[in-house]
Amino acid sequence: MPIKNRRLILLLILLFLLIIVGASKLPIAVERKITVFKPEVKKINGNDLLIDVNKNNCLPVDYVPDDLVNISDYEIPENSAFMLRKIVMQDLQEMVSQAKKEGIGLKVISAYRSYQKQGQIYNSWVAQLGIKEAQRQSAVPGCSQHQLGTAIDFNELNFSFADSLVGIWLYQNAWKYGWVISYPKNSEDITGYAYEPWHYRYIGKENAEEMQKQGLILSKFLEEKNNI
Repeated sequence: MPIKNRRLILLLILLFLLIIVGASKLPIAVERKITVFKPEVKKINGNDLLIDVNKNNCLPVDYVPDDLVNISDYEIPENSAFMLRKIVMQDLQEMVSQAKKEGIGLKVISAYRSYQKQGQIYNSWVAQLGIKEAQRQSAVPGCSQHQLGTAIDFNELNFSFADSLVGIWLYQNAWKYGWVISYPKNSEDITGYAYEPWHYRYIGKENAEEMQKQGLILSKFLEEKNNI
């Protein structure tokens, strides 16, 4: 073999060795384990009479009160077959009875709604009004007080209800029986919902009396109670 070829081969071998040695000194990529931190999910206890259910604090899809009873079993006037939590029924009966003595006819037109039922109602509003307006009038599923089984719509879904004898009586007296209006007039910037003079929620007599004395609307009262 010619000397020139030998030298060329030796140079190539030497170059190859240099490349291998150099590569061995390069930093080795180490696979790092990445820990993903998930935000803490606040568990909502729907059985708590003072739980604040709103657009930012919603119930799970599978939440159903475990003490639901048929309103018809308690001789409460209603326009359909509705259910409520048993814990509200004694005070509701007392309120309906007293109202009747004073010539006021209370009637339940909406009570407990499941997550799925609320979804149907919300979608109906969206179809009629569009998303933006629907969100003023109706809660998305999971965010409705009706899923708690402690909220009632009385008599009629009409703003004129506020000025009717029944509406006035409720506004002035419902708190005495543990029921308070959820979405009062001029509070949409706080509650996120339009005025609903027919919608009341049960929080118990003592709590309702405390709220009345403090002059707070329900959402603010619940914020204080839950230290939000």
